[in-house]
Amino acid sequence: LGTSATNKIKSLFQRDFIEGSAKTEKVLSILFDKIDPSKLSNDSIRFYIDIFSCLFMDYFDAYNSLEREKCEKIIRMLEEKILNLSNEFGWIELYKSLTLSLPKYVGLYDLSECKSGYSYHDKIFLNEYFGKYGGYHLEELLSTLYAMNVEKLLPEIIVSLNIALKKHIELTQALPNKNNEIILFIATRIFLDYEKEVKDKYELKESFEGILQTLREFGYAEAAVMLDEFRIH
Repeated sequence: LGTSATNKIKSLFQRDFIEGSAKTEKVLSILFDKIDPSKLSNDSIRFYIDIFSCLFMDYFDAYNSLEREKCEKIIRMLEEKILNLSNEFGWIELYKSLTLSLPKYVGLYDLSECKSGYSYHDKIFLNEYFGKYGGYHLEELLSTLYAMNVEKLLPEIIVSLNIALKKHIELTQALPNKNNEIILFIATRIFLDYEKEVKDKYELKESFEGILQTLREFGYAEAAVMLDEFRIH
């Protein structure tokens, strides 16, 4: 198929996938049921990821709990299908879709002025999925966090960021090649604006110190200074 026809097919799948309920189930059934995972090519995986990338904007644009709840149900349905795949490469690549990987066009726009916000429940849900799957594709997760206006997710989101960062290092023995400045930005905002709140909550405190320790181990002097100051005061 040509690019135009392929894009039209993706759009049709996206339209019904994001509807929720029966239409979402139908799309997932077409894409996953009775499919031989061993025959999923790189192009097939990219096709799937492109379809599911509509989750990002749908979640970002959802301002009320009912819309967010619909998105959560879709992500959980997608997770179940992905985890049933036996093709290891395939399901690990598809983890990007469970952490709201960005559509290709998002990089063309500045979303910082767009209306969005996150309840405590939203942050708990995002922590669950970012923590479980973000470490496999940390560069993409950091891009997603930045596009979501990460300052609105602070301080709670540092819990999953710390988990994802440690998983990434376990897999690669290195920091990501890109987007490390986003980690440092998050750490700096926590240090400057949320120090007391983070110190008062054990999980947040451990996560913040974990992020700073990791950055320090990879030569970030700023992280070493913040860690010392955070512990002293």
